[in-house]
Amino acid sequence: MIANAVFPAPKPSYKLGDFPTELVHLERPTVPLTYSFGTLIRYNGAYRHASKSHAGHARAPPPPPANYFIIYAHPNAVDIGMMHDTLKYCASFLHAHVLAFEYRGYGQCPGSAEDYECILDAAAAWNFAT
Repeated sequence: MIANAVFPAPKPSYKLGDFPTELVHLERPTVPLTYSFGTLIRYNGAYRHASKSHAGHARAPPPPPANYFIIYAHPNAVDIGMMHDTLKYCASFLHAHVLAFEYRGYGQCPGSAEDYECILDAAAAWNFAT
């Protein structure tokens, strides 16, 4: 209760349809029929700068495969919508797929961000990735 007063969640910065190819449902372990949201940003090389050797070609060469899979827990006072552009940049820079999960009460997730609930949301992201 005190945590919610000291660390209030921001108003949602996105709607469920804003990231149709990236927003995923993450099933929460041990709590049937409950879920969290996450955004899965796949590395596709879209943010790479074209080198001079490829200038003038109709198609850029295919991107190299992702080197890493990162599960990202966002800081307080933001939601995954606010972090979306930063996460896309990180995915491109690191050549990695990035899964950012939402906490209870943040973004479009109902509830409140209690310690145990945050652990369940992180576990849901881990289960999705593995």
